[in-house]
Amino acid sequence: MLHILFGLLLAKAGAPATSTPASLPICAKKKDPLSALCALGADASKARFDCVQPQILTICQPRNTLTWACIYAVPFGEKLPSVTYQATFDHDGPPIKDGDKIDSTAHKRIGKVRGVDVRISIASDAEGKRRAAEISSQFLAWGCAAGETYRDTSRFQCGAWDARVSYNDIIRAVTVSAAETGKLDCQ
Repeated sequence: MLHILFGLLLAKAGAPATSTPASLPICAKKKDPLSALCALGADASKARFDCVQPQILTICQPRNTLTWACIYAVPFGEKLPSVTYQATFDHDGPPIKDGDKIDSTAHKRIGKVRGVDVRISIASDAEGKRRAAEISSQFLAWGCAAGETYRDTSRFQCGAWDARVSYNDIIRAVTVSAAETGKLDCQ
């Protein structure tokens, strides 16, 4: 039985990878949080956020990109939604130097979506590990090749894009990240 299961996993891993996330079957299911991955490579207006006014969260200087997200004042009682989203875009201004003050209102989300993150809140460790395994299996079913796995983080190579699925037991969330090949991390 195990050898049959292993063979099926190898067959799925060897399937042709999806060239763009927009062609994934999940894109037809707009209510599924993972359908946010479909914006990767699309126009900036297609990015999904869980608020009306996302702000700049991080800057990646080597690639000149800005990651935008909704900011919540959790220490002051503001509640996080059960699913939150982030998206990375090209920086639309002069290079940002150390010490510069960043005014989110002075920047625009332009160009193509370069990266997407979906964070799904989880009630228990068992549920988090189960959900991360389900999502990882979904990437294999989409034809992505399994990459390295370290602790509770699995990486996938999906043709022209990469993905990462991780479960964090401290914040009790499964995070799914996708970006153009080689650009999951700011390097």
